[in-house]
Amino acid sequence: MRTRLFAAIFLFLTAVTSSVAIASDDVYDDDVRPDKEWAGCYKGARHPAVVFNYRDIATTTGSGKQLTTSQVKQTVAQAGKERNWLFSQTAGNSDAGTMLATLMVRGKHTIVLRVPYTKDKYSLLYADSTNMNYAVCGKNAYIHPNYNAWVRTLQQNIQSALSNL
Repeated sequence: MRTRLFAAIFLFLTAVTSSVAIASDDVYDDDVRPDKEWAGCYKGARHPAVVFNYRDIATTTGSGKQLTTSQVKQTVAQAGKERNWLFSQTAGNSDAGTMLATLMVRGKHTIVLRVPYTKDKYSLLYADSTNMNYAVCGKNAYIHPNYNAWVRTLQQNIQSALSNL
């Protein structure tokens, strides 16, 4: 009985899906279809990822206390150092600042982020890279797929450090 039911469902689904034509362009929003947009400019061996920038992330602490700009800078840098990111100050005053965060992976890949921060928020923004196949195609920037994972791990480490304050 169960076999007949599964067979009937399979035949029904086969008939329905074969009669419905899905335009492949409908799957992607804003015409950001990877094999369409980056095909002419991205030169990496693996499928690229769209560069993701973390913008204006609130510096909310676990205790709810307000941090100073200096404390935000120190927390961000310390959290990054735990993941082998190197930080250098590029600009800043008592109200806001910008650091550069650099990660070198296996002596082969290098990522540089611009990290603007205030007492209320910080951002992790792509600045430069080496051997990451960065390319701007149309309205998007593409990069090696591991880039977003490494930056996401940094962001999670920062959030964890902030929640412990």
